[in-house]
Amino acid sequence: MRAKVLSVDSMEPISRGGGIKSYPFFGEWTGAEQLVSGMSVFPPGTVIVEHTHNVEEIVVVIGGQGNAIIDGEVFPVKAVSTTWIPAEVPHYFENTGEGDLTILWFYGEIEVVRKIVATGEVIPHLSARDRSIAPNSSPPALKHARTRAESMSKPPN
Repeated sequence: MRAKVLSVDSMEPISRGGGIKSYPFFGEWTGAEQLVSGMSVFPPGTVIVEHTHNVEEIVVVIGGQGNAIIDGEVFPVKAVSTTWIPAEVPHYFENTGEGDLTILWFYGEIEVVRKIVATGEVIPHLSARDRSIAPNSSPPALKHARTRAESMSKPPN
C-alpha cells in the first residue's frame, strides 16, 4: 500500500443539510484499514443533530468558533480546540460565530456508525441515509448559552 496525500480543493463535498458540508479524507474508500477521517464545515448558526458513534472520535477545530456539546455539557471551542469523545457518548457541534466553523474528525476504526439520539436510528457513517439526516433546526446549546448570558446580565437578588 502506498501513502496518499489529498487536497480539499480537488474534493467534492458531501452535503449534510442546512449548508453543512463534509469532506471524507481517509477510510476504506482510500485503502485505509484502521481509521476514518475527514473535515466538516458549518456555516454560521448551524448545528449537526445530536448523535453517538460506536467508536471513539477525536475532533480538532481548525477554524471558527462554536460549542461542542458532549454528554449534555457545553464546551466553547475555537481553532486548535481538540475533543476526545468516547464511544456511545451523545454529542454534537454548533457554530456560534460569524464565520464558518471547520472541524477535522478522526475515528480509530473503519466500521463507524452514527446513532441519532432523538430517534435511536443507527446509520452507517456517511451512508446515503446519514447524509439525509437534517441538522437540528433549534440548537439547544445556543438557547442554553443565551439563557445563561441573559441570567448573567441581571443583577443578583
